Amino acid sequence: MNDSDYLDNPLKLSMTPWFEPGQKPVRVGVYQTRRGVSHHPWDGWCYWNGVIWAGAQGTKRAAEYYKFMPSIEQDRQWRGIVKAPV
Repeated sequence: MNDSDYLDNPLKLSMTPWFEPGQKPVRVGVYQTRRGVSHHPWDGWCYWNGVIWAGAQGTKRAAEYYKFMPSIEQDRQWRGIVKAPV
């Protein structure tokens, strides 16, 4: 199983806590996002390009594929994967 497979199922990885929308990711990439504490159709995996979120997708692969389609919803909570220090 590779990193991409793990990202599609966050229960298999250690995830960071949820960050509030005002605190944006430092690194460009795909993050698990949500609009709030209750489930919303716009929850899912989003690509962060360093400035704006792309639209939420059901998988990490889809989020990478659609990374050039900006989301109309930029007020997102987000979390990432905890990686061991190298």
